[in-house]
Amino acid sequence: MHLKLTQESVAKLPPSVDPRGEVIWDEDLGGFGVRIYPSGRKTFILVYGPAHRRRWITLGRYGVVTASEARKDAKTKLADLSKGLDPRAAVIRRRTMPTFRAWAKEYADSLEGKRKTLKTMRAYLELGATRFGAKALDEITPRDVDLALSAIAKRGKPTANRWLATVRAAFRTAVDKGVIDSNPVTPVRPFSESPPRTRTLSPAEVQAVVTESEKLEDPWLRALFLGLLETGCRVSELLSATWDDLDAEQGLLILRSPKAGRLQTVALPSVTLRRLAELPKLGLFIFPGRRNGTHLNRTTARLAWRDLCAAAGVRGATLHDLRRTVGLFVAREAGIAVAARVLRHSRIDVTARVYAPFGVDEQRRAAERALRRQGKLTYLDDGKKPRRKKKAVDAG
Repeated sequence: MHLKLTQESVAKLPPSVDPRGEVIWDEDLGGFGVRIYPSGRKTFILVYGPAHRRRWITLGRYGVVTASEARKDAKTKLADLSKGLDPRAAVIRRRTMPTFRAWAKEYADSLEGKRKTLKTMRAYLELGATRFGAKALDEITPRDVDLALSAIAKRGKPTANRWLATVRAAFRTAVDKGVIDSNPVTPVRPFSESPPRTRTLSPAEVQAVVTESEKLEDPWLRALFLGLLETGCRVSELLSATWDDLDAEQGLLILRSPKAGRLQTVALPSVTLRRLAELPKLGLFIFPGRRNGTHLNRTTARLAWRDLCAAAGVRGATLHDLRRTVGLFVAREAGIAVAARVLRHSRIDVTARVYAPFGVDEQRRAAERALRRQGKLTYLDDGKKPRRKKKAVDAG
């Protein structure tokens, strides 16, 4: 049956006598119709495609959408079809579009075994899930991300920026896999942060730390503080080191769980090797904790370091500043590239910017040394220009 489907004509259609329902087709727009059920419910539909592969799309229920709205929607979908776009595909995609929470779990699970740890990343993703709620992934806008970033910034700008980087990567993976078309995080800019800490110990401070460290009665704390200063290791790397990780013959310490997430080795100075060899072996770890099977607690080490700095007259220095100090001293002695290798940085710019920041005076002296080598400009030593030698006068 065909009929000009209008709001009035559809309203007059009686309930269907067929238990499966009955379709009334529009006499003007092919494929556009209304399905009538025995209960009296009426639903606008659009049918398209060849006879052997018909596709049906529900446009809306009568009473919720009007006949004119359903007709307009049908025309739009038919126009898309003429451009090669399947209207049904958009409907299917909408039904299968994951929420942010579901995608965050899928994304994190896909990285299992590929990342050293996912604990922090999962925490950031869960923070995003609480902000975005049950929104579908393609419904999240740059404004949503920006508002969430501003709210998280109350915990600190660095935290907000790390969160932003995490969700950006999650959305980027969704784009790469064709789940969504664009990344809503791309237009959102992170907060500007304070410059990274650049505190290093002066040679006098280093000597004071060494002097006080050698006075410590605890051999493990003494070996820890001097070992950090001699190797440039991170505190966590030395604390978690086991006796099995120490290769005394090769003079190496194997780091099985470094920050980089891959196996690394540290070349130990001979003085460090001798000191470690003298330590009592009380279990698995080189620096044992109070309980069996544990290593020295980081808080304990930090409190002991605070007391040592007070005794040494060193102010404002942390244990990690020892690593930065090693980087600076090595860079001065052997260059920034060697310092990056000693600190095991994958990017040399990190070493140059954060761990071996040369001061203005050092840069000036380096430039002057280079000038001397190239042009033999000896006047740079005293700031005076060289004088012209007077020609010798022949006395005869």
